[in-house]
Amino acid sequence: MFSNGGKGCGYGVECNARVPVRGVCPAGWHLPSKAEWETLFTAVGGTTVAGTKLKSKSGWYNNGNGMDTYGFSVLPAGIHDGDGSYRTAGKHAGLWGSTENSSYAYYWFFAYDSERVGSGYTYKNEGFSIRCIKD
Repeated sequence: MFSNGGKGCGYGVECNARVPVRGVCPAGWHLPSKAEWETLFTAVGGTTVAGTKLKSKSGWYNNGNGMDTYGFSVLPAGIHDGDGSYRTAGKHAGLWGSTENSSYAYYWFFAYDSERVGSGYTYKNEGFSIRCIKD
């Protein structure tokens, strides 16, 4: 949802989160809502096991790799805090959802040391990865 316009962004590359980016997904694709993410997690056995099943098989700190059972390959890109700091690459992955209100947006959180997927609302000036899904 937030970046410096996409220039120089990608896995392992820090982007400066300053302005919202609209239309971040290509035509025919969209950022999934909270309900769409929940449908995915239910399909793979629930949030208590989705972390292990959806994380990539490599790249996670301290052998915290996933099984990548479905080829989803969540990468531990880290997070960009609203204060401008970039942290936890290799340890965590945050993924935006499109569900939001005036101050907050919904996100999902994967960690190297957990089988679970966490979630919640956070400030929109945080920086997480995105996954687009087909309309």
